[in-house]
Amino acid sequence: ISSASLAFAGARVETFAVFASLGGIIILIPVMGAAMGLEKKRPDLYRESSFRLSGWYYRAAPIVGMALSAVIVGILLIDLSSHRDGFFMLSVFVTLTALGAAYAGWRIRKIGGIPASF
Repeated sequence: ISSASLAFAGARVETFAVFASLGGIIILIPVMGAAMGLEKKRPDLYRESSFRLSGWYYRAAPIVGMALSAVIVGILLIDLSSHRDGFFMLSVFVTLTALGAAYAGWRIRKIGGIPASF
């Protein structure tokens, strides 16, 4: 829905590309955060994984990844500021994304948690 709103608002293709890149980078940040806690929260999955980091690499890799992701997000936001109505489109995108997240949270509470198949 957020991406469709950009198309209907007459945004340039470059603006859409920035938002697609932002989405791709932002989704990695919680994944890296989850990777940091995998060894303690799900030791069975950590033991079964085919590639395991240990020692300081286990903490350093996700932290460096999150830092680089934050830098890339900053660069993309600077690029977005050069686009016509870029920050307006960002506000529309963030608003629709927040509404979608609120709806998802409401649905999860309504059904009593995230399904086991998730």
